Amino acid sequence: MKKQISEEKFLEIFPYFRNSSSPVARMILSKGQNKTVPPKVILQMEGLPCNNIGFVLSGEKRVYKASETGKEITIGGVEPGEFCIINAACIIAN
Repeated sequence: MKKQISEEKFLEIFPYFRNSSSPVARMILSKGQNKTVPPKVILQMEGLPCNNIGFVLSGEKRVYKASETGKEITIGGVEPGEFCIINAACIIAN
């Protein structure tokens, strides 16, 4: 069953979309999927196609790069009201 989030709640978390001249928030809500992602689950890996963009409603996800030896460097974090700019750039590039 698909979890729903109201447009009001979405705009509370992402106030940027309040000033949009088009119904972007409604489009995101109608086409999007509200998912709970457990900790340590990888949402996107370098080199794989980007088909979705994640908007963080609660919690936090770490953005990092792993070397061939397995060492990781944190690039940043994505918190409520944010989305990963690297993920967005991948979507645009495709």
